[in-house]
Amino acid sequence: MSGEGSSNDSGLQSRPGSRTNRWSMNEEQKEAQKASEVQPKEGSLPESSQTVHVMWDDPTGRLEQERLAHKLQRACSPTQDPGIAPEVMDAQFSDIEDENILPQLTENETEKRLSSPLAAPPVAFHIQSEQNVPAPQPVTIEEEEEEPEPTPPIFILSGMSQEERDDYGVLVESLGGKMLDGQNFDPTCTHLVIDAYMRLHDKFVYGIYATQVTVKANWPLVVYLAGVPARNEKFLACVASGKWVLHKSYFEACRQEGKFVQEDFYEWGGEGTVSLLDKMNPAIKKLCEAAHRWRIQINSSSQSCVGAFSEWKVILCTDRKKEDNFRRLLEAGGATVLNLKPPFNKSVSASHAFVELNKVEMSESDLVTLVKSGVVCVKPDFIAAHLTNSPAPNPEDYCPSEVKTLLQR
Repeated sequence: MSGEGSSNDSGLQSRPGSRTNRWSMNEEQKEAQKASEVQPKEGSLPESSQTVHVMWDDPTGRLEQERLAHKLQRACSPTQDPGIAPEVMDAQFSDIEDENILPQLTENETEKRLSSPLAAPPVAFHIQSEQNVPAPQPVTIEEEEEEPEPTPPIFILSGMSQEERDDYGVLVESLGGKMLDGQNFDPTCTHLVIDAYMRLHDKFVYGIYATQVTVKANWPLVVYLAGVPARNEKFLACVASGKWVLHKSYFEACRQEGKFVQEDFYEWGGEGTVSLLDKMNPAIKKLCEAAHRWRIQINSSSQSCVGAFSEWKVILCTDRKKEDNFRRLLEAGGATVLNLKPPFNKSVSASHAFVELNKVEMSESDLVTLVKSGVVCVKPDFIAAHLTNSPAPNPEDYCPSEVKTLLQR
């Protein structure tokens, strides 16, 4: 029993060893198997450790490279502080605390370097050859002047029927102009167009002359002028201010061309109306020539001449019904009409006085005051004579008899 027990005990003791050996062999086998799998096959890629590039970092060499780069940069652009030595500037790149890095200088060399600014290293530049370069000249930019747009014409009519006024008014508006409809002169107008007939008994008429006369049966007598200008307010004011005075055919030419044509050929007193003037009364011819003459004279003169009556200072002693007509006519020619009325108790500053002694009460003392003040006292007819006569009329020929008597004293 004891032998069996001992044998059994020995057998039990040997089993763990065999089991342990078996497991250990299995581990070895596993390691061998793994080793066999790790071995690369023929033609396979190398191990990963063979593909990694190993770089050696030399701190001393790297710092030296940075120091050289800084010296080169500093040589191209030297520091603004001349008291800092280059070695001190270079020391900031060193991580090694070693006193031998900075050069050992004597006291004299140190003071010399600190007292004198550092000179930058010479830099070679390309020196261009001297050339005679002209001095820059100022450049003048010439701007093209834009031509001003023509001012649209403004028309007034004289002696036309209402049907003709409407017809020509539509024509003027369609061409871009303007038509003024009024019985009196308008200073904003630029053209006066005269129709074939003008009434003799219109207001403000001074001796109209007719080439053809048509008399109606009943009074008041109505006389028509066939296609000629008359000495009324519109005509005389346009002459005094240098406006265009045109023949009626001007509108027909504009209608045919579809625009406003040049006026010269249709101006009364111009080349286009010479054949008509030769057949007219000399007085009518004088009116037409005056329109052309004053337009040329006023528009070609200096700005100081604004009309035929420039620099006139006028006193009106006329019929109150005609006073407004006289005022518009004189002001159209550039005159200044003074608001002075008799009696005149002191000296008067004026150039002309138009008097109608049969319409306005004036004492002899008033006339004496005007004459002593050097005022030319004439009848209103002198206004039209000044415009139409060439050469200019003599004022004494238009003085009232009372004024002539005073002048002869």
